This record gives sequence, structure tokens and C-alpha cells, in this order.
Amino acid sequence: MFHGVVLWLGASFCVYAYCFQLRPQKTLVIICAALALLMPLEYGKYYFRSAMWYGAEVSSELLGNDRSIGSVSKPVAFAALLGDFVVKSFTGKIDEQFFEHFSERYNQGWIINQVMLRVPAIEPYAQGETIVGVFTDALLPRFLVSKSYVAGGRELMRRFAGIELGGVSMNLGYAGEMYANFGLHGGIVGVGIYGLMFGLLFRWVYRRAISRPLWWAFAPYVLILVVKAEEGIADAVNWTVKAMIVSIIVVYACPALRAALSTGRARQTERLRWTNSNVSADTVR
Repeated sequence: MFHGVVLWLGASFCVYAYCFQLRPQKTLVIICAALALLMPLEYGKYYFRSAMWYGAEVSSELLGNDRSIGSVSKPVAFAALLGDFVVKSFTGKIDEQFFEHFSERYNQGWIINQVMLRVPAIEPYAQGETIVGVFTDALLPRFLVSKSYVAGGRELMRRFAGIELGGVSMNLGYAGEMYANFGLHGGIVGVGIYGLMFGLLFRWVYRRAISRPLWWAFAPYVLILVVKAEEGIADAVNWTVKAMIVSIIVVYACPALRAALSTGRARQTERLRWTNSNVSADTVR
């Protein structure tokens, strides 16, 4: 969930930068500040979740060590953990356990490495088993077609990476899943086709957004799971197809929105004609 929030904030910042025409220097400063905040937020989330889910004591130098999460308000506890990270960063007291957690959560490569160690030495190649039927499952509702795939990645991680998930949601990612199905060379080709498919969809939105910028509002919503390296292929395709269907329904249910998306090119053409006519008139004069 936290990864999704980060992606949505990034997409919102892109819209903000586009609307207000931020200077490159200011954009770079904001991006660097956001990246600097990423680790302390993950630190606070990691220990806050441990206290909330498993009843662990909150170990905070600002609040006092071994405090129960119920003895202090949750916003105060989370803010104290953020402050702890800043203090420990300067004193060099951040424990290795957090760095291991951080590298696992933000590095999809270690999962792919686990898949390559296990497949095909222990688990044979799936030969497209996890990909066949992905589009059928995405287009047809569950009450029409029984679906064996369960979102979350627990089954795929157990089978192809040998990892039992508990309390977290991870998946092989498109690279790991392609390798688990088709091997090294087949996986490279599969990843290329996967990227081409969504790249063409993004290009379709981009060409319309040139004259009607409102189209950019749909890009993050439809393609939000595509940019998450940890999502499985079935999850990404299912979300994209469902999001496209919802977007089409919303557009056709809102005449004003439909008009804004369809008349942008005509307005731009009219504006260009008006500009050209004025230039021609000035030239004649």
C-alpha cells in the first residue's frame, strides 16, 4: 500500500509540475527532497507496523524505550519514529535489520535472483502456465469463469522463489515471472513484448494528450500497476483492463468530460487558424 501511495504522489507531482510549469531547478530540489524522505518514512512504517500488527513495544528514544502502542496516540508514535531515524542517521545507530528490510522492499532484483536459483534446478519452467488465461480472467467476471489465480503473489512466491510470505504482499514481478515461464532468452523476449504492449497503450494516451491534456488524468489510474516492478503480470493486466472499462463508462456517463476530451483538437485547430489569419493580415498591411 505504501508503494502505491508513493506512486500516486509521484503522478500528482507530475501533474502539478505540468500545470504550474515548474523550473527544472525547483523540480530537481523537490525530487531530491522526496527521495530523502523515503527512507525515514519506511523506517517509521516498519516499526509502527510491528507494534500494530504483532504487539511489539515501540522502541523510541524520543518517547522512551519499550512503550506500548496503546499508551500513546498513533500519530505521535509515528512522528517519534521519524525523529528517531533522523537522530540515528547522524549518530550511526540504525540497526542492520532495518537496512535488510529496506533493501528487500525496494530491490526487486533479489526476488528475481531467488527465482533464477530455484528455476529450473528445483522447480521446472512453467511454460506459460501462469500467463495463459490472463486476458480471459481480466475480461470476464469471476461468476462467468472460475479463476484459479489469487492476487497477492503468495502462491507464485512459494512455488518459484521458495519464499513463504507472512504479513507482506510481494510477487515475482514481470521479469521474474517471465523467466519462471520461459527461461533466460524466452524471458527477455517476453519482457520485451510485455513492455511493448503497455508502451503502445501509453503512446495512444500521449498522442491524444498533446491537444487534450485532460487525457493525462487517466494515465496514472489505468497504468498505476504497470510501473510497480513487484506486481505479477496477471495483477497488472487485470487492473489495466478493469480500469480502462471504468474509464470508458465514466467518460460516456459524463457529457461534459466527453466533450472536453473530444473537442480539444478542434479548439486547437481553430486557434491555429485564427493565429495564421492574423499573421496573414499583418503581412498584407
